[in-house]
Amino acid sequence: MSIKSLAAASILALSFCASGAQAWTLVATGHITSGTDTTGVFGVAGEDLTGLSYTQSMTISTAVHEWTGSMVDEGRFWLLGAGPSVTDTIVLKGKTFTFTAPSVPWGTQQLELSSGPYGSNNVWSQTKGLMADGSTLFMGYSVFSNTAQFLKGLTFQQTISVDTTGPLFPADSNRSYVHFNSEYVPGLPTAYFDGSLDHFSIYPTPDAPIPEPATYGMLLAGLGLIGAFARRRA
Repeated sequence: MSIKSLAAASILALSFCASGAQAWTLVATGHITSGTDTTGVFGVAGEDLTGLSYTQSMTISTAVHEWTGSMVDEGRFWLLGAGPSVTDTIVLKGKTFTFTAPSVPWGTQQLELSSGPYGSNNVWSQTKGLMADGSTLFMGYSVFSNTAQFLKGLTFQQTISVDTTGPLFPADSNRSYVHFNSEYVPGLPTAYFDGSLDHFSIYPTPDAPIPEPATYGMLLAGLGLIGAFARRRA
């Protein structure tokens, strides 16, 4: 490889690492408190889903420029309005179902930290997407605690894994849900469930790896060496 080609490849790698869009994945594991699979979205039309265990994983962009609105104050970070596509993966009855909504007419992604010794921590996601068949994918996720300080700050780029079955997490405030065809348009796939949380996880899912500062330093040092070799050859 020539010096020019190596330099170009290094610059391209540097720009690629710096340009990765950000997303977060919200994972809820628990039991369905109410729900009906009206048209067989999960396999059996008319099935009562109440009592079944489930896992729901929602992947949503947290890049501010991909949302029509955002708000940051002392204790909250919101992304809201129309946004990019979303993916919802549900494990139910031992089977995995993945749904993608290319268009999101509105949604809200929120982190909240209250001040004071007994401040609350809150994670909230609510998104309404339009699927290719014209149906709606309405999904949400809420985790709240007035005593457990589980958030590490007002950033969507953090990894969290917490058991919510204890007294620190009120059962009526921690849940996830999904509705297919929430407008109940005839002929479209229709199902819903509302689930309690036994465990929740949050982790960032960048489209491209975001390197540590040391990685940038190594790349820049490499470019410096390339320049030095080029000068010696000249």
